[in-house]
Amino acid sequence: MEPEVVESPVYCSWPPHGDKTERFWRFVLFSVNALASVAGLEDAEATHAASALPRTKFLGIIIGAGDVAVLQPNFEYRLTLELLLVGVGLPDEYEHACVDVPIAPTSFHPEGRPAIQTTTPLPWDNLYVYTRRSFNAVSTHSYPGFASVPTPPISIYMRSIGMW
Repeated sequence: MEPEVVESPVYCSWPPHGDKTERFWRFVLFSVNALASVAGLEDAEATHAASALPRTKFLGIIIGAGDVAVLQPNFEYRLTLELLLVGVGLPDEYEHACVDVPIAPTSFHPEGRPAIQTTTPLPWDNLYVYTRRSFNAVSTHSYPGFASVPTPPISIYMRSIGMW
C-alpha cells in the first residue's frame, strides 16, 4: 500500500493527526530535496550538481515553526519547521557534549543529564538530540502518519513517529 502524499503541505494543516496544540516536539524522518533547494538559483550547473547528491536521511525533532515564509499561489503558507538533529552517540568534542540530550533507553550523559522519555520507543539505541544548532526546513512533500521503522533513519520526509 502506497503512503499518503501531501504535496506542498501548508502550516495550518500541521500536524496531520491529533491535537493542533501539539504541533511541536514530534520526531520526524526527513531528507533534503537538493533539487528544490537550488531551484531558485536557476543555474544549470547547480541543478546538475544537486541531482548527483545522494538522498541522505535524517532524524530530527520539530521545535517550532520555521522562519522561512513561503506564500503559495493559494495564499496559504507552506509548512516550514525548525528542527534539531538527532544522531547516534555524543560528538567527539566532549566539551560541547554537555548540551546534547540522550533519548531513552540511552542514559549516559557526561554531566548526568536525564534522558528524554518518548511516548513510543524509538527503534534505535545510543541516540542524542544535538541541541547546539537548529535549522529551518521548508516541506515540499509530507507523508503523514505514524511510522514503524525497522532500520536507522531512512527518508520518509516528514513522517511523524512519536512525541516527547
